[in-house]
Amino acid sequence: MNQIEIGKFIAECRKKQNLTQIQLAEKLNVTDRAVSKWERGMSLPDISLLQELSDVLNINVAELLDGKRSEKKEIDSYDILNTLKYTEIKTMEKHKNNINLIMLSVIVFISLILIIFNLKINYYFHLKYNYNIQDINVGENDIPSISNIENKINKIRNDQGIYSDDDYKIIINILEQMCTNTNFEKESKILSKTYFEFDEIYDLYKDRDMLSYDNIYNILKKYKIDNNQIEKININIDKYNQKASAINVFINSKYSYYSNYDDDIGYITYYFLKNKHEVYLDILNMIIKGGKINEYSTTIMQSFWTALFFVLKEFLLAPSNNASVIFAFLYFIPSAISIYMFYRFDKIKKCKNKILKIILISIFFLLIIYNLIFLYLLITSIF
Repeated sequence: MNQIEIGKFIAECRKKQNLTQIQLAEKLNVTDRAVSKWERGMSLPDISLLQELSDVLNINVAELLDGKRSEKKEIDSYDILNTLKYTEIKTMEKHKNNINLIMLSVIVFISLILIIFNLKINYYFHLKYNYNIQDINVGENDIPSISNIENKINKIRNDQGIYSDDDYKIIINILEQMCTNTNFEKESKILSKTYFEFDEIYDLYKDRDMLSYDNIYNILKKYKIDNNQIEKININIDKYNQKASAINVFINSKYSYYSNYDDDIGYITYYFLKNKHEVYLDILNMIIKGGKINEYSTTIMQSFWTALFFVLKEFLLAPSNNASVIFAFLYFIPSAISIYMFYRFDKIKKCKNKILKIILISIFFLLIIYNLIFLYLLITSIF
C-alpha cells in the first residue's frame, strides 16, 4: 500500500467526478486541508471514511487502498489483506496521536503549575513585612545592642580571667560558633529598618543558631554561677525556638497556601532576633562574671593608674621632695609593670618570636626579684 499512489489516485478520481477539494470535503464532512493532505500523500483517510469516499469517487475500497483501478469485480484475499493492513496502520496512528496529545496536555499542565508557583514565590520574595518598634512597647534600651555583644566577645577573647586553659578553650569555641552562626553586620542593617523582606526572613531562619550551651553551663557551675541565671537563659531559648517554629510554618506556607502568621511575621522575626541577642548577652555576661574578667582588668588598670597618679602628684605638688618621686619610680612603677606582665603571662608564653619571648620572661622575673628585694629593704629599714 503506497500512500503517495493512493493520494494521486484520489485526486484523479475526484477530478473525473468534476469535484473540487472543497466540494469533496463537504460531502465527507471534513476540511479541504484534510483532502489536500490525502492527495499529496501526507496522510490517509480515516478508516470510517473509506466506504463513503469510495462511493463518492465511484470506486470500491480495494481500489482505493491499492491506489489504482482494478478489473476485478470481486474482492479477493489480497484486497482484504490490504484493508486489514490499512486498518492496523490507522489504528496505530490514532493511538500514537492520542498518546502525544496526552503527553502534551500533561506537559502544558505541569508548565502552568510551575509558572504559577514561580510567580507566587517571586511575589512573596518581594513582599515587605512591616513591624513598628513603638507598637512592640519596648524602648531602645530594651533592644540588645549588637555592638555591645561584639565588645563583650572581644573582651572575653582578650582576657582568660580565672578560667583554666581547658575551660577557656571551650568558651572560645562557643564564641566562634556565635560569630559563625551570626552575621552581626547584616543583622544590624536589618534591624535598622522597620520591615523584613521574605529572603531576609528565610536567610535568618536558614542560618539560625541552635543555641545549645550545655558545655558552657557545666563550666559556669564550677565558677559559682547561680542556676537561676541559667534558667533565665533557657526561658529565652524556649521563646527563640517558638519564634523559629512560627517562621518555619510561614516559610513553608509560601510554597503552598496562606499562613496564619502572614500578618504578624514582622513582629515574630523581630522577637526572633531579639531573643537570640538576649541569650548571647546573658551568656557573655555570665562568662565575664564567672571568670571575674572585669575585676582582673580593673585591678591591673587601677594599679597602673594609681602608680602613675602618685608620681605625677609628688612631682607636681612637691617637686622639692625628690625622695618621694624616687621612691615612686623605684617601687610603684616596677610593681605596676610586673603585675601587668603577670596578667599577660599566657600571652607572653605564646609569643612566636623566641628571642622576644625570652627577653620578656627575663624582664618579668627580674622585676619580681627586684620588687621582693626592694620590699625586703623597705621593711628592714622601717623595723
